[in-house]
Amino acid sequence: MGDRWIVFAIAALLGTACDLSTSGSEETGTDAFNGGRMDTGPAPLEDAMVDDSAVPTDGGPAPDMAAPPVDMAPPGVDMGSPALDAAPTVEDASSPMSDMAPPGPDAAPDSSPPPRDMAPPVPDAAPPMDMAPPPLDSAPDAAPAPADAAPPPEPLLISDLESMDIDAVPGLAVGFRCKAYVVCVPGQNCVYFGENLGYYASGERYYDGLVAEPAAPARFRMGVGAAGQCNNPPVAIEAGQWIRLTHDGEQITDVYLPAFEGPQLTLYIAADGATYRDPGLTDLAQPAP
Repeated sequence: MGDRWIVFAIAALLGTACDLSTSGSEETGTDAFNGGRMDTGPAPLEDAMVDDSAVPTDGGPAPDMAAPPVDMAPPGVDMGSPALDAAPTVEDASSPMSDMAPPGPDAAPDSSPPPRDMAPPVPDAAPPMDMAPPPLDSAPDAAPAPADAAPPPEPLLISDLESMDIDAVPGLAVGFRCKAYVVCVPGQNCVYFGENLGYYASGERYYDGLVAEPAAPARFRMGVGAAGQCNNPPVAIEAGQWIRLTHDGEQITDVYLPAFEGPQLTLYIAADGATYRDPGLTDLAQPAP
């Protein structure tokens, strides 16, 4: 870049010398022209570029002129791109690639030891020794029944009720026709004036009823009797007291009653005379002796 500026300075000096050789002949005409009008424009570019007083006229050595700024270049001269045309100098040769040059033959080898391998990761902490093991599978809901388990109870099947005896239960004697003790089977309404196998009226006697075909599970119901003026009084029964039924060709079954106090009760009869509170014979009320 420095050589280019030197060439440009020499060219400027040569142009200035030519101007000085012709300035004597043109001075009179110029002064005469300027004398007839006012100077309204700036000085020519050559006058602004070079100071005539700085150029020696006696042929002495030329002064050391500084290179003009880039934006002061004379028109028509292509200065090029300084960034592209500039050649790198020795001082500017420090590029990033210079740092990557291989070491010289006299360079000492790198004596630092290679990095050690990283320590293996620490395993997760072991669970505490007192941690309880997971629970075992739950036992099945229903355990098999033992071989000597009692069979389910069988209901008492009655087709024709022949008689009923309540004398063994003193608490049932509450007044003339005040209570009705009725035996019936499924499908019957089990009231003394309706459908039943037969009933006993308190303070009076037994009344025969219908015949069931075929025989069906029997139940016992205690409720209001024909004497409504009694207002359905309560009765008192002790556990284990019984009533006797005669049915189907003079078969006799004693029916065992639970302890009870109240005006109304319904029980389901098993074949052995035990009583239950449900038709499936699962809720035992009073067992047979």
